[in-house]
Formats: sequence, C-alpha cells, structure tokens
Amino acid sequence: MVINMKKNSTNKQSKNPNLNVVKQYIKDLSFENPLSPKTVPANIEPEVKFDIELNLTNLGKNMHELNLKIKADAKFDENIIFLLELQYAGLFSSQFDEKKDNDKKYFVIEAAHFLFPFARSIIADITKDGGFNPLIIQPFDFEKVYKS
Repeated sequence: MVINMKKNSTNKQSKNPNLNVVKQYIKDLSFENPLSPKTVPANIEPEVKFDIELNLTNLGKNMHELNLKIKADAKFDENIIFLLELQYAGLFSSQFDEKKDNDKKYFVIEAAHFLFPFARSIIADITKDGGFNPLIIQPFDFEKVYKS
C-alpha cells in the first residue's frame, strides 16, 4: 500500500516533493523494567527524559528510509523505573534534491510527522504492558529536531 502525501503550496516558487509511504516498521525496540516486580510508590512522580533523533538514509532509485529514534527513561531518586528505546522507520518514495536543504528538510519533517503517531502508540502500549500508566508523548516540533 502506498500513501501519497503532497501538500498544496500557495507559493509557486517552492515545490515540495511528493512523499509516498511505501511501508513502515519497527527497526528496534527495547524495554527494560529493572524495578519489577517491585512497584513505584503511589505518591512518587517520576522524572521522565526523552531523546529524539531523525536519521535519513538514501536507498537509491528515489527510495528513502527515515528512522525515528525515541529514547525515554523514567527515574525517581536514584532508581531507574524503566528504560525504553524505539526505532520506528518508514520507507518512502520521493523525488527530492538532497542537496537542497529546503527539500530535504520538508521530506524529513513530513515523514517524521507521519511516523510519530505510530511510534507514540507503541510506546504507550509497551509502558502499559510493562505495568505502568501508559506513557503518552506529546507531539514533538520536528522542525526543531531536524538537523541538516
């Protein structure tokens, strides 16, 4: 199944490339629950940290993989509650000039916006299945995450 994601542009000088989703998949998933079977005290609000990374790979013939890496850990005091790492990727067909930063930036940001809800759902499910309240990640500003 291929999903075409083309934004209408009112600026005729700037043509954004078509973004066709070919497939999406989990590349890597790791969840560690070092406190189990102990539980976190009810009155504790853990500190949760996130790290997010976007990696674009040109696979040739207008095929590109965007790998959305999300790392999260939760702690209270010196106790690690959980460690989570997810690499959720998508294979996209698109014709864009990687040498043009605007085209590349558009591609990476739009692909990340497409992948994020699926990664968010996986993270919520895995933390819930680990015995915790589901970790619901608020949307990221992928424009700030993007690095040329």
